[in-house]
Amino acid sequence: MSRSAKKRARPKWHPEVEEFYRGVLARWSVEGDRRAMALLAQACDAMQRRMEIQKVVARDGYVVRTAAGGTRRHPLLSALKEAESVFLASVRELGLEP
Repeated sequence: MSRSAKKRARPKWHPEVEEFYRGVLARWSVEGDRRAMALLAQACDAMQRRMEIQKVVARDGYVVRTAAGGTRRHPLLSALKEAESVFLASVRELGLEP
C-alpha cells in the first residue's frame, strides 16, 4: 500500500473550522509533527462537534420538555461542555492561545 493510501482523509469540516485549521498550519510549525497534527485534528473535531451541538441547542432551547410534561436541561449541554473542554485542552497542549 502506498504512503498516500495509508493517510486518512480529513473529515469535511465547517468553513469556520477549516479556517482555524489552515490558520494554525500557516502560523505554527506543526506539519510533519504527527503528535501536533493529531492534536490539531482533535481540536478541529471538537470545534465541529461544539458548533453542531450549539445549533441543536439554539433550536431546542436550554430547557426541554420531558415525556412526562416536566422540563429539564437540554441533554446535549453536557456534550457541549465536553467538546469545549477537549478543544481547549488540545489547543493548550499545542501551545496555542484559545
